[in-house]
Amino acid sequence: MEIPTVPLDILPELVRDSELKVQFVQEGGSSFVIHTHTARRRSAEEKWLVKRHLRSGGQGSVDLQTRVVEEFGEPSIRAVKRIEIPDLHKAARSKMYQRELETIAKFSQAKFSKLFVTSYGWYLSPGYINIAMEYCELGDLNKYLRNSLLCPENRLPELDTREIVYQVLEALSTMHEENFCHRDLKLANILIKRTGPRWWVKVADFGLSKRGGNDSTTNFSAGSRGYMSPEISGFKDLDSKVDPYAVDMWGLGQVVSRLLTGQVLFPTQLDLGRYYFGDIKFPEKLLRDVEATDDVTDFVKSLTRIEPAKRLTALGALDHPWMDMSLNPGTESRSENLTEGSETMVDTEDPSNVWPDGFGAQPKCEQTTRPKTAPPSNTKPSEPSANLSSGGTALEKVAEAHKDSGNQFFKDEKYDLAIEQYTKAIETIPSSAVYLGNRAAAYMAHFRWEEAFADCLNAMALETPTPKLRLRLGRIYTRLGRPKEALAQYEKIPGHVREKDVNRANHMENCIKSARDALEVYKDYSSVLSFIDQAKVELGTLAPTPRDWKLLRAEASIYIWQRDGDLVHLVEAEEILRDLLGKDYNDSEAHRLDARIQVTKAMKPAFTDGNSTQPTTTNEGPDQTINTEDTRESVPGDERPTQPTSDVNSDSHSVSLTSEYYAKEIVRVKTIGNEAYKKGQFTKALEVYSDALVIWPRDKTNNARVALNRAQTYIKLGEIQLAIKDCERALRLDPSYEKPHIIKELAEKLLGETAKQGTDEGEAEQEKAPGESTSETKKEASQAQDDATTIICPKCGESFERRWKFINHARQFDHFVDSDS
Repeated sequence: MEIPTVPLDILPELVRDSELKVQFVQEGGSSFVIHTHTARRRSAEEKWLVKRHLRSGGQGSVDLQTRVVEEFGEPSIRAVKRIEIPDLHKAARSKMYQRELETIAKFSQAKFSKLFVTSYGWYLSPGYINIAMEYCELGDLNKYLRNSLLCPENRLPELDTREIVYQVLEALSTMHEENFCHRDLKLANILIKRTGPRWWVKVADFGLSKRGGNDSTTNFSAGSRGYMSPEISGFKDLDSKVDPYAVDMWGLGQVVSRLLTGQVLFPTQLDLGRYYFGDIKFPEKLLRDVEATDDVTDFVKSLTRIEPAKRLTALGALDHPWMDMSLNPGTESRSENLTEGSETMVDTEDPSNVWPDGFGAQPKCEQTTRPKTAPPSNTKPSEPSANLSSGGTALEKVAEAHKDSGNQFFKDEKYDLAIEQYTKAIETIPSSAVYLGNRAAAYMAHFRWEEAFADCLNAMALETPTPKLRLRLGRIYTRLGRPKEALAQYEKIPGHVREKDVNRANHMENCIKSARDALEVYKDYSSVLSFIDQAKVELGTLAPTPRDWKLLRAEASIYIWQRDGDLVHLVEAEEILRDLLGKDYNDSEAHRLDARIQVTKAMKPAFTDGNSTQPTTTNEGPDQTINTEDTRESVPGDERPTQPTSDVNSDSHSVSLTSEYYAKEIVRVKTIGNEAYKKGQFTKALEVYSDALVIWPRDKTNNARVALNRAQTYIKLGEIQLAIKDCERALRLDPSYEKPHIIKELAEKLLGETAKQGTDEGEAEQEKAPGESTSETKKEASQAQDDATTIICPKCGESFERRWKFINHARQFDHFVDSDS
């Protein structure tokens, strides 16, 4: 396959000089990347093995590669980001990869190595540009906060947060001084080199970066949801210029908030809009709830001011009182001490022999850092001996020594030290499934289920799985709440599984199946909660509750609240949904259940005590209660970058912020509501129309149509006054729209007829369904009369003022007397 070329003349010299010569080889089912270069007196060749895929994102995918060393030395590790080569005829797409390559090359210089992820050069492959970078095995801050094992509260103490933010600020101020801006600052783009208490982080991913200049403004509109400032989120004219440096500072404010509280400052586009237009104040309560100091609260407020010019600059932020590290005695200086105290494995191979000058930064063996752990009082780990005389290569002897030390620590129940030794063995020989399996066992004993799960999968990818490895993976699946996968593993190793393991997985699977049946078939919502509690008994210690279990519990709690008015279940449901949306605010199922709560509150205000933590309705109707944006997602957490509108073109998982995109979204959601309306599913239609109304409030034309459709739905449900309000809303949005006058007049007549408990044969016609031909008013008036009759349930004796409410109740609890009821 022919490798495409990139016109080098359009790239800066610094970028051109870091291009790597490359060839690709397939050997024994493995893929290798070979770099060839020539020094003054000899040529050298480097061979890299493509080990596994790490992750995918809007700016490309990332693979892990290890350098193949034939005779001696430890293999180096690197991460390689693959970016699809854009259509070079499209200037915006061409500029995107140019900017990323330029920014990475710029900040990969040695003087910046403590602040930014280093690049080792770039090369081309069929259809892709590949950027080789240092690999940070501890991952990013977003994954760290979401890992309940590493970070049980899903947030950090203020001192840890300040340590991290200071380093990020140093990186940002450096970029800004060099006339570069990041434009996509978020937790996922801050990688961890060492965890607390002596944190070391690096800023990464320059896919949306931009070089500034005398005129640093732009009509740029890209970033990641939850981190984007109001001026690039559609609340200003799309032609307005934006200060990208102020955009970076807003993003930093969101980073600080998430680190401190584990939550977003403005969960939805609607919340951000209300803050921008002054309807709500800065959410100080979020910070007060975690006992944040006044200094950090002022710091975050100063970073998230509505006017970009009033926000702190990077240098101004470094001078803020919260950044005064003398307030924390014992805190050491930063950048000069970032590598001090970490355990470093140094490549024994002379780097000058394999990486000539001008070829980019030397990718030495990955520096592995982990918290210091005091050695046991009487046991010292075996250190690799230079005098090992038995068979095997030097590397194998070193790795075996570390494995033996790990085994001894494991027997002594010192699992953290065992993990440390197994990790050293893995770093020495990354292709050993045995070492990965041993570390997985230590992780399990330490209740670190997700890390154990990752090690098992990586081990299975390296070698044919042994029965012991499948048994171990099955147990992990069970402890993580995935019994189906556990049973699938056990089926492959008959005779190697204890009956107790199978029974545990079966019990968990049966409990969850019973919970679903109780919810969907029998409508026994209390039993749903009981079955979930029984299933949780089999979860591993410290293992997170699976998302689908949380959704089951939230939905059952909502039904109990709707049926009994029990506010305890309402609070439980809201807490579950707030937790889910805090971790992934694009969770469509969580948004659906949250919307059900808001619609119920709007139609039955007596069911809320006024102290709910969720948004309450306004005098404009329930469409103001929640923002259910389009939730189609790749990440990400949910932290996916949205599509630029000007100087960058679309990415695979980006969402446009233009009016055209949101207009299409409104029409799409409205169409779903229309289908529900035609099927007589009026409650569902009401929810969908309410969702559509908060997608893009600036689109007055489409929102006027949606408001009118919702008005007609309210008429079907007997909520005539709310229907009139929606008609008035449609007229305010689009005064030239004629239909709202007709529907409003009809609604007013129906309201009068309901009050008189009579009908009028000569009333005007009403539309049959949104966008369809009209039908006789007599049918609507008759339905209004029926709806006004008090109905008593023959099964439970509960009374209902509206017929449709009784029908919903009867369908929900199977309280029909016979088929004619």
